Amino acid sequence: MKVLIVICALLSCAAAASISEQLQAEWAAYKQNFGKAYTTQAEEQQRMLNYAQNKLKVQAHNKRYAAGKERYELGMNQFSDLSYEEFSLRMLQSNDGNDAAARSVDEIYTPVYKDNPRNFDYRQQGIETPVKNQLSCGSCYCFSAVGAVEAAHQLKTGERISLSEQNLLDCTSAPPYDNLGCRGGWKEYGLDFVIARGINTEAAYPYENELKPCRFNPHAVAANLTSYKFIQRHNEAAMLQALVDEGPLLVSVWVTDLFQSYRNGIFFDSTCNLGKTNHAVLLVGYGTDPNGVAFWVIKNSWGYFWGEQGYIRMARNQNSMCEIARTAITVKI
Repeated sequence: MKVLIVICALLSCAAAASISEQLQAEWAAYKQNFGKAYTTQAEEQQRMLNYAQNKLKVQAHNKRYAAGKERYELGMNQFSDLSYEEFSLRMLQSNDGNDAAARSVDEIYTPVYKDNPRNFDYRQQGIETPVKNQLSCGSCYCFSAVGAVEAAHQLKTGERISLSEQNLLDCTSAPPYDNLGCRGGWKEYGLDFVIARGINTEAAYPYENELKPCRFNPHAVAANLTSYKFIQRHNEAAMLQALVDEGPLLVSVWVTDLFQSYRNGIFFDSTCNLGKTNHAVLLVGYGTDPNGVAFWVIKNSWGYFWGEQGYIRMARNQNSMCEIARTAITVKI
């Protein structure tokens, strides 16, 4: 009933009734496609209302996209039954993802600038592991850190190996690291753990979507780090040079409701530069589209169905879009 009232507010009620029938059919298909099940009728009604409201937002945005007024499309996905507030609580960090401590000069990356290719993407070099899925735990900082270590390990040794996010989730949520488990954390603390002790493989220490006691096996270390450095804040040129010279970078962004529903294209959001971040991801490339629009290539941790098969292209050289150049980190094996 709430859904029909929302649609009636936008259309004649006769038209709304017809659209409501179509929405019911779409809703049934959505639940089946994503394996959605709800415990009460009241919850299902609220989820369907969220779905309807998100659908209206997507349709309005994509109408502007078709008219050439937007650079990217939105779409319905596994998060379309959530309000942005619910999505934020479930998927994003409760802490500001900015680096947790003041950094000394020797911890800042010093780029040696040179001519670089117009387009650059580590996926084209085979430097990647499959897109992963953090599910309903706010553990993005673990996925960002592990992604960078996996890439650095492959660049150094030639070995492609999937490492354990659960290892970092469990083992950095207590002193001396004090991350916040599924409520968020600092990606550099995960790196600190790998430097101090190493990391196990995903096969040996699989992801469980919840915080558990640390079960790190020091006799089964699959990769190590020696150091990491921060890129000068908001310096996208330095970030690009570090990406080319050193490998994929850990970065953090501020995620909005538009990011939540991103499907494809070059993401540009004038509302997301807030001086803080709430989601950690992995920077794997950059490029310029045929219209001359520069972008970054980001690997996310929300599975293949979200975005461009788990990736997003974000506007580059646009005042650190969504704070992407606020806390970039490069690692070294």
